[in-house]
Amino acid sequence: MTGSRMLWLMVLVVADAQARDPFVPPQVIRCVTELPTLNQWRLQGVIGRESDWRGWLLSPQGQALTVVPDSHFPVSPWQIGEINGQSIRFRATESCEERQFSLRLKGRLYEKDNHRHAVAADDQQPRQ
Repeated sequence: MTGSRMLWLMVLVVADAQARDPFVPPQVIRCVTELPTLNQWRLQGVIGRESDWRGWLLSPQGQALTVVPDSHFPVSPWQIGEINGQSIRFRATESCEERQFSLRLKGRLYEKDNHRHAVAADDQQPRQ
C-alpha cells in the first residue's frame, strides 16, 4: 500500500512539472537591496502649474536634465515621482522595500531675490 501511494505521489509531482510551458521563463522576483544615492544631484528649478510641472536637475558631472512626473531617470532603479512648485520626489521602482528621496528648492514658493538693498547701498556711496 505504501509503495502505490509513493508511486501516485511521484506521478502527481512529475505531471505538475510537465504542465509548465518550457518557453515561458520562470517567474523570479528580483529586487534591488542597495540603491545608489542621489545626494550629489541638485534641483536647479521647477516651472509649471498644478497639472504640468517640469524640473531641472544638475547631475554630479554637471549635466543638466529636464524631467517630468512619472518619467524615466538615468540612475536605476530611481524614477521621477511627484513634482510640485518646491520639490521633486523620486521613488525606487525595483527596490525590495518602498523607498523615496526628495530634492527641494531653497526658499519659499514665489520668493524673489531682493536686489533693492544692493542698489540702495550703491546709491549712498559718495561720488567723486
